[in-house]
Amino acid sequence: MQGKVLPFLYEQMEKSGFPITPYVNVWGEDPEKGMSGFLESPRYASGYSALYNAFPFVTETHMLKPFPQRIEATYQFLKANVLLCESSGNEIRTARKKANEQIAKTQIDFPLHWKLDSTKVDSLNFRGYKALKKKSEVTSLDILYFDQQQPFQKNIAFYNTFKSSISVKKPLAYLIPQAWHEVIDRLKLNRVEMFQLNHDTLFNAACYYIKNYNTGKSAYEGHYLHNNVNVVSDTALIRCYAGDYIIYCNQNCNRYIIETLEPHAPDAFFAWNFFDEILQQKEYFSDYLWDDVAIEFLKEHPAIKEEFEEKKRKDSTFAASTWAMYSWIFERSKWYEPSHLRYPVLRLARKIPENMQQLDLSKISKH
Repeated sequence: MQGKVLPFLYEQMEKSGFPITPYVNVWGEDPEKGMSGFLESPRYASGYSALYNAFPFVTETHMLKPFPQRIEATYQFLKANVLLCESSGNEIRTARKKANEQIAKTQIDFPLHWKLDSTKVDSLNFRGYKALKKKSEVTSLDILYFDQQQPFQKNIAFYNTFKSSISVKKPLAYLIPQAWHEVIDRLKLNRVEMFQLNHDTLFNAACYYIKNYNTGKSAYEGHYLHNNVNVVSDTALIRCYAGDYIIYCNQNCNRYIIETLEPHAPDAFFAWNFFDEILQQKEYFSDYLWDDVAIEFLKEHPAIKEEFEEKKRKDSTFAASTWAMYSWIFERSKWYEPSHLRYPVLRLARKIPENMQQLDLSKISKH
């Protein structure tokens, strides 16, 4: 991508009279101070395509350009891509096949989050106009404008290297309860190979609990996205049922599988509200009855009682709230629902015996 594809496309577009530039983030108001590359996560068409080892491009011809120029620029870009495939088609196919094999067979660690590496600086040949300030006739305050009488072309600092900040090791497989059909349907649409359990069974499996998270206050593409998701790992004996789905992580689409099913990934199904039911606690206590039960529970669990008394001594707000204290005890009792905040997708470390599973034949193949 960096060594051959981009240089070829830049050269062809320069020849056609429609020079191109990367999609960037401007640092401050003055482009001459430098820019950073735009991190395209899987929610974007380009980030999604990259999950499948494709060369993704989104042509963003600027809305302030005349419409005929935008049409011609897009046509020239498509033409340049045809020339690229004509001259390097075999190399592209070979590179993608190699990448698919690596993703499916040898890659163990999969990055989920990335951050800009500010220690690595490239340069970008930038065409622009001098950035100046003037008084607004509306607000009487300074506003930014670009003086078209002062064009320039110069190399500016370009930060376009990202490094992994959070990664996970792939499991042997994931197990998804069949109840989460909206997720399963999307996995099928993405040609993820899945098996189904033949009968009910118990699995000693790794699972996540959602420790904390933030939710956006404004709607984004029809969702209120979760972010800054923190999880804790645990191992539990969990009942699974005939018809539940098993997904082995030995596929070309491993990146798609992992980046959608790991709940702390930025564009996981959890982030997009597909698992919000687990965030609601459904079982509670009646405080007028709970006091007697809580007394007996603390007597039977002296370590929990000691922890409870210590928390009351150190946290005056906690000690002043009957509900907070009752809830604290309830959450440590056998009556607290084990599925609350437990992410339902399990991570499996052992292969399921062949006689316990069958290939799902309802995969949507027409896509």
